[in-house]
Amino acid sequence: MVVAALAAVAEERAVPWGQAHQPRFELRLSASMPADCALLDAPSRPVGGDGDTVMAIGLLPGAGPQATYGALCRYVFDVGAWENSRWAVFAGASAHPGSPHYADQNAVWSRCEMVPMRYDWAGIERAAETTQRLMPG
Repeated sequence: MVVAALAAVAEERAVPWGQAHQPRFELRLSASMPADCALLDAPSRPVGGDGDTVMAIGLLPGAGPQATYGALCRYVFDVGAWENSRWAVFAGASAHPGSPHYADQNAVWSRCEMVPMRYDWAGIERAAETTQRLMPG
């Protein structure tokens, strides 16, 4: 059995770890709305790491190498200078599938990089792409 198993594995095409380990971001809602999967399911990129590395993106051994769990987001806080703080979330900062920020941080998250986290109102106003005013109705 061992010889047969080794022979079978030796015949398989090698796939880079990041590609084999690439997570799939699938909303539970997608199963009931298959026509909208492209909008609902955020895209992802190949990732390295596993449960025993700094990247800490794990898998379920019986399910194969696809990443199945990991850090939702990463933060670095500079409590002496809050404007130096950084973060990244696995998909994007918006939970709205139609938003341009629904999955805009996945590339950054996949590379273990981060984006600025704004605290100072002046910095927030400078970086804001849009603003919204809520008025009592």
